[in-house]
Amino acid sequence: MELDNYTGKYTGAGQTIVIIDQGISTSYTNSNVVYSYDFADNDNDAINSGGNHGGQVANVAQNVASGVKIIHLKVFSDGSSVAYSSNIEEALQWVVANTDAYNITAVNLSLGSGNVQTPTTWSGSDEYQALDDKGVIVTVASGNSKASYSYDGVNYMASSESVISVSATNENGEFTSFSQQHKDLTDVAALGKNINVIDNNGIAHSISGTSFSAPTIAGSAAVLQEAAMDLLGHQLTDEEFLDLIQKTGDKVGGYTINEGATTTTTNTTTTNTTLFNKDTLVQTQSAGAAVEVPQVIIPKTDPGLVVDDGTILTAQKIGALTAGVKLLQDSVTKETDDKDFFQFELSANGKVDFLLSNLSSDVDLNLYDSSGKLLHIGWEWGSVDIGYQKTLDAGTYYVGVDYYDGYNKGVTSTYDLSLTLSDVSPAPEPETPVPTPNSDGTIATANKLGTLSNGAKLLQDSVTKETDDKDFFQFELSANGKVDFLLSNLSSDVDLNLYDSSGKSLHNGWEWGSVDIGYQKTLDAGTYYVGVDYYDGYNKGFTSTYDLTLTLSDVVSPNPTPSSPVGYTKINLANAVTYLETHQNEYNDQIVLEA
Repeated sequence: MELDNYTGKYTGAGQTIVIIDQGISTSYTNSNVVYSYDFADNDNDAINSGGNHGGQVANVAQNVASGVKIIHLKVFSDGSSVAYSSNIEEALQWVVANTDAYNITAVNLSLGSGNVQTPTTWSGSDEYQALDDKGVIVTVASGNSKASYSYDGVNYMASSESVISVSATNENGEFTSFSQQHKDLTDVAALGKNINVIDNNGIAHSISGTSFSAPTIAGSAAVLQEAAMDLLGHQLTDEEFLDLIQKTGDKVGGYTINEGATTTTTNTTTTNTTLFNKDTLVQTQSAGAAVEVPQVIIPKTDPGLVVDDGTILTAQKIGALTAGVKLLQDSVTKETDDKDFFQFELSANGKVDFLLSNLSSDVDLNLYDSSGKLLHIGWEWGSVDIGYQKTLDAGTYYVGVDYYDGYNKGVTSTYDLSLTLSDVSPAPEPETPVPTPNSDGTIATANKLGTLSNGAKLLQDSVTKETDDKDFFQFELSANGKVDFLLSNLSSDVDLNLYDSSGKSLHNGWEWGSVDIGYQKTLDAGTYYVGVDYYDGYNKGFTSTYDLTLTLSDVVSPNPTPSSPVGYTKINLANAVTYLETHQNEYNDQIVLEA
């Protein structure tokens, strides 16, 4: 997934971004790196045998600003999941002292912990203010633990008025299921779901987390400051930068505001922090302070004593889901207890959000129907949160938590598994498309479904390899709305693709094998096409039936709500550059002193 839509001449050239993070892997190479230091081990080697989170963060920033210089400041000891706030403060002090020498434009911190609703001080707050005074833009990830809290909030290190708190959106411009945000503390949002990064072997990996939203803003700062120097002859202040990206961005949609009592703030002398390791939270702490585990406010079931749930037949029965969140906490251990299965019931059709979080190793999250047939394979690279949504019919289902990491024999990973049921509705009546399937293999001959109305439309048909391998359906939206697309009950590998009125591809939906495909899109009023495409090249002449469900919800007016929080805005870098180019006079006010 691309991070921004800007393809112009500015690349962040002449600017420097500092990455205060976990460090870089032994295989990390980056010709743009101009300095590195390890404040945890007090040496010039920023390599961390425990991961490449800092390298991935830098990769995201450079995807936005390819010409920017990078400085890596490592604050975690080699192979350790513990960092000290004193080391983070030392790194910030170094930035204050070396801003001019390296022309530092932005500092990125994809770390922190907690969920606060008001600005909170910690030992690095003075350095935040010093950087603000020097015009350095500090971007901080808002946090990935939304499911762990009942109220909106951000990680305490992102709450300062001297930094830019960055939340994460998905490809639809909506907050992700994991992103923390707060109407008064979130300053801006950026893509944080399924971001592509390239490793040193040229292989693309998809990663998620507010850790990767924050460097998008840091990279944008480098681009806009280069543009400002070119157009204005001086850099933007941090206030001007934030105002620019807020007023030219795209409003985030589909959120709710959940206000509550302010959570306990962090002690300013013994500060607990957390590194956002990819999409997962790795515990860190201050010197002398115990690691504080955030309280789980959502009612939960604790199956920790159950050890015989490693098959579908012995799955733990958690009963019928009701609207809301069910949180399960347990653990898996490689080779001795590497699978946990949970059986749940749905009394009616509904959407279920599955989220596996707080992992310390590579664990998968898979979904099965009542017969044990695999419906969805949920996986990410490494100890990364896994989340997806499925629209399911009433019935019995199984979710499996599977320890995947083959390198750590006997290592245990705890986990939080959240099942969230919403949009409970009766089952739609199936309809067979007309005309016959053989004549609907192109957009020009697509079945016309008419205008979608609120609720679900279920279509049942089939595709056959080489003889009838594509079905297209045309549908209309009379107003903006969210549409859930679900392709299910397959017997072969079939894809589900979405196109606009001109036939341009909007989304490619695919899974490995005969697995359900589901995704949600927020669409404007207009005409669209959905294509069902038989992909499996091994089974010539093989037929797969399918159920295609289109569910329309949240029909909205074309204009965003004017009263939405100003920070609930996703950056649009192309718009920001264009505005700066066409409104230079707004940034060139000079104060003339009388002689």
